[in-house]
Amino acid sequence: MLQRCRLSIKWKLAIATTVSSLLALLIASAGMILYDLAAYRRAEMSEAFTLARMLASNVTPAVTFGDEKACTEVLASLRMHEQVIIAAVYDRSAKVFACYMREGTPPPKFSSGFPAGQYTQNTHYIEVFLPLNDRDTQLGTLYLRYDLQKVWTRLHGYLRSLGILL
Repeated sequence: MLQRCRLSIKWKLAIATTVSSLLALLIASAGMILYDLAAYRRAEMSEAFTLARMLASNVTPAVTFGDEKACTEVLASLRMHEQVIIAAVYDRSAKVFACYMREGTPPPKFSSGFPAGQYTQNTHYIEVFLPLNDRDTQLGTLYLRYDLQKVWTRLHGYLRSLGILL
């Protein structure tokens, strides 16, 4: 059997205080990290939707007039947004009208129609689908895939800071 540790009450109180302080620090840090990551993810979602809406308003005239070159130029401006993985404009028949893809990215494949006006989200990216309308006529769909790698980079930084703190 283990022998009872014969520490003075002073040391027992010090150990109990240290353990409870560490536990409180871990719980508070976990709560703050989870809240901040959720808020950051919501902000990234808002950023993706805002970017998609701006793109939709800029590519709609090009789609209306069938100008693939102008549409491609608008989508090519996304090179400055490092979070954008893919942006594509599909016509009414779901064929690619114009596309921008970050280098080394495979093209998206959709088994059925687009959930226009909606989004899908997983751990690595957000996909936004917006209809391109000219008055009451739907001309096509804008597809945007937005990278969430910064969320994971942020989490890694938090965990590294917490590890140094402890």
